[in-house]
Amino acid sequence: MQPEENTQPSNQTKFKLLFDDNAIYVFVKSLINPDEIVNRLTRRDQLDGDAIYIAFDSNNDKINSFVFGLSSAGTQRDVFASNNGIMKMKAGTQYGILKLKLIVMDGMQR
Repeated sequence: MQPEENTQPSNQTKFKLLFDDNAIYVFVKSLINPDEIVNRLTRRDQLDGDAIYIAFDSNNDKINSFVFGLSSAGTQRDVFASNNGIMKMKAGTQYGILKLKLIVMDGMQR
């Protein structure tokens, strides 16, 4: 897994986190050579290859969290999600930039 703790990352990655009353918006841009992207399409919750994960410690107990993941192939993963949370995700590569977009909404927002 890269980057390892307390080491310089091999590629620059930018994150942006926004929220409103309905959702949390996570934007990730990784400046990586497209030939280096490990892009394997798998079944939901079985990510393989390059992926991004975000964890929310909503109880602030540093033990439990809700984890959401998205692979570069667009495969989704959620662990300990409550209220059957709704996720809208998109993955793609454009001009050598890996772009992943993830929106997580409360299940009550259907």
